Amino acid sequence: MNIERVMTEYQSALRAFLLSRVGTSADSDDLVQEVLIKTFQNLHTLEDPAKLKPWLFRIAQNVLMDHYRRKARGAGLTAEDLWHAEDSEEAHAFEGCVEPFLKVLPDEAAALLRAVDLDGRPQKDYAAQLGI
Repeated sequence: MNIERVMTEYQSALRAFLLSRVGTSADSDDLVQEVLIKTFQNLHTLEDPAKLKPWLFRIAQNVLMDHYRRKARGAGLTAEDLWHAEDSEEAHAFEGCVEPFLKVLPDEAAALLRAVDLDGRPQKDYAAQLGI
């Protein structure tokens, strides 16, 4: 088993699989490259060549999850990107949307969220008040 055969046989299927999940060809091309690099680095660990395709698509799935984890971490965000960085009327307007959800929570959880998230109390102060 060699990487050239893997690339020739599965590259287009991998690209289609990844494109259907990320939506842009640039992202899918980058992810295909990541998959092929990981395949090259780990091809020697494949015990059964008959299971190459599921093994390869498991790598692709893992690369895809890593991609979304990186995006979720907000790489490259600055303070200017955060709409809630400023204390504005727009930010406070959303507080009313939270109230119905707080009403269905246990009293202790609702009080915590009100104090810390809505009233802006520091977590340490709230914890000290409760003796935590």
